[in-house]
Amino acid sequence: MEDAGLRRMRRRPDIVYVHHGAARIYDVVAVIGRLGYACRYLSGYYYLENGWPERLLRALGARRTLARLKRRYDPELAPDVVERSFVLEIMMALEVRFPRLLPGMIFWRNRYIDLRAALRVLMLRPRLVISCDTHALWTLRMAKRIGAVAILDQMIGHMSAGARILAEERALHPEIAAGFRPVPASLLRRCLGEVAAADAILAPSDYVRDTLIGAGARPDRIFLLPYAADTGAFGRTAEPPTPPVRILFAGQIGLRKGVVYLLEAMRGVALADAEVVLLGRIEGDGAWLAPYRDLFVHKPHLPHAEIPAVFGTAHIYVYPSLHEGSTMSIYEAMATGLPVVATPNSGSMVRDGIDGYIVPIRDVAALQDRIVRLCRDPGLRARMGEAARRRAREFTWDAYAKRLSAILGTLLE
Repeated sequence: MEDAGLRRMRRRPDIVYVHHGAARIYDVVAVIGRLGYACRYLSGYYYLENGWPERLLRALGARRTLARLKRRYDPELAPDVVERSFVLEIMMALEVRFPRLLPGMIFWRNRYIDLRAALRVLMLRPRLVISCDTHALWTLRMAKRIGAVAILDQMIGHMSAGARILAEERALHPEIAAGFRPVPASLLRRCLGEVAAADAILAPSDYVRDTLIGAGARPDRIFLLPYAADTGAFGRTAEPPTPPVRILFAGQIGLRKGVVYLLEAMRGVALADAEVVLLGRIEGDGAWLAPYRDLFVHKPHLPHAEIPAVFGTAHIYVYPSLHEGSTMSIYEAMATGLPVVATPNSGSMVRDGIDGYIVPIRDVAALQDRIVRLCRDPGLRARMGEAARRRAREFTWDAYAKRLSAILGTLLE
């Protein structure tokens, strides 16, 4: 009798989803399966218990390597749904390991993903294709050619907006931008082509939607689909003791995240009982942080399982990013019960004056004002923190599944 996995592999999928691989994407593909759609996921590396690389590593006794690779796995995602690519994984590894020697690797990596996916779409002939931004152009065009619905999953604000904002930032803060590389014109053209090729576009936040409209997308083709966050591990029963009031930022510490504006805000206020904690990797050599060394405590990048404990010791979460999609750490901070001060460009679901505050990008005075209010008023922190905790419950994976189901149903009709 034919194996059930082989029958699923041979069945024409309803949906093909394309992304190089990340934990959030595994959850998305699992949700698509739970909704009853046959899905094929085109990825980079994905851990398979009985795959030949995994068996070889097990035979060699490489336990640490296997433990690290097991993070690229989701128990809800059936192994036969995933088509992995070792070529793609090698290209991504080279891109990370030799960024200066191979500055064009991201361009070739994205083209490889796109070409591979377009060929698989031609062979599989699904009803609907979802591909993520920067590597979707040929895939979406192929989807339309075979009569499938072509969907662009725009995971971050459109590149045309990001390129403009970061070029401005490079001019304002050249000391931070040592490793900054302008967006290649060819990649920008591809991203604009993706918007034109898509029948529909998924946007995780209002900010992303607005950048898409600026890139030429019709508003009626954009579907707002906020991310979901696994916030079960985040939370606390009471506010941490004071002083000091801990102001937390978590993310990559560099040009795009706007950390310099948080530090400038803290340098301009007298808050003796406040402490800034920066959690994450520092881009480049971090020399630009020297003038602010007395203003913050740095915690290096931690495994995700250790992050809730850091959030649990904070009082306020500040995320002054210049260009995002919809930041997971904000969902996690809200689930912890932290009032959040963020920019509209962070793509957050924070409601201004309810769960925290929304301030314009690069506005040091506004950051100062909102941080001082929250530091000096424990009652305000408690009220906003509780509202944030309730708000976070609106973005579970069950809620995401309902929103996605409605969108897919509309498009497939």
